[in-house]
Amino acid sequence: MAHASMLTLETQATNTESIKNKFGATHILRGSLEEDGNSIRVNVQLIDTATGTNIWADRLSGTTKDLLNLQDKLALNIANTLTIQIEPEEQKRFLRRHTNSADALTLYRQALILLVPPNDSERILTARQMFARVIELDPEFSGGYAGKSFSHTVSVSFRKTTDPDNELNIAKALAEQAIEKDPEFAMGYAALSAAYTHSGQLERGLEYANRAIAVQPGDAFVQFIFGLNLVLSGKPNEAITPLKEALRLDPAEPRTPYLNVLGLAHYNNGNYQNAVDSFERNLKRRGPSGPHTEVFRAAAYAELGEEQKAKAIINEMNQAYSNYSPEKWLAKWHKSDAALARTMNHLYRLGLPRME
Repeated sequence: MAHASMLTLETQATNTESIKNKFGATHILRGSLEEDGNSIRVNVQLIDTATGTNIWADRLSGTTKDLLNLQDKLALNIANTLTIQIEPEEQKRFLRRHTNSADALTLYRQALILLVPPNDSERILTARQMFARVIELDPEFSGGYAGKSFSHTVSVSFRKTTDPDNELNIAKALAEQAIEKDPEFAMGYAALSAAYTHSGQLERGLEYANRAIAVQPGDAFVQFIFGLNLVLSGKPNEAITPLKEALRLDPAEPRTPYLNVLGLAHYNNGNYQNAVDSFERNLKRRGPSGPHTEVFRAAAYAELGEEQKAKAIINEMNQAYSNYSPEKWLAKWHKSDAALARTMNHLYRLGLPRME
């Protein structure tokens, strides 16, 4: 499960049964960490959600300098308890640490979330500065370069730059640096795939997205970027699987764009009810929102014949984003000019003003 989702669960009053039903978890690890100077003691229990019983417990001791090794030992003990056979090469990959700096890893995760929604340039620039700080904290950690690369691509995607070609060149150079630093950190390939896709090199973008999935299939954000690239490449039907996998891997963190892009994929597949359900689910959990997805939500309601709901969305948009012109943005997400024209006709008919 993605780190951010688990932190969300930590703040909620949850029990074994609810976690099992909501997230499909078969086992839950519970425990405590006690510190006394430089000494650390970890007490853990592994719970089978099907029965609610403890199937294993352990106590590990060490020092603050030994914390990451304790994590490795704990992970292997759990795998052994669940009788999971891990081959030597898999074990090496399983225990690989991409950075020894907890601060760098935490800041990297926070910066990715801060990027969404990129409705204003300041949010993107702040996230970019955070990625730059990640590089300062650990110059060998691929995440800082990959995240910074993706922030430049986001500037192009959301039209927050006057020089998109230069931004994408910077994005590619940073992503290639990320891969060079750590070929086993998937976000480097994912960032490069996004840069190529937004450069119009769709097949090359998908090639790198597939490489990212092959390296780290359990990274929710990597699955999301794969789905994003598939939608932009005119393959929305294929995008459903990786986008749903991103949600499965990271179910509890609301500040992710997974549901919105899943809604775009459904919309482009002509599954308008599924599109509406995805957009509404995102809003219900207070996920990222802005005019870029609201135009699709309105158009999806219009396709379903729910004109009043569609008009209400457009009216709210006209008040909140009076100067927003969506046509160039929408053109990227449609498989054909005819599909784009259909959407624009809906929006204009519903009251979206035409921009000169």
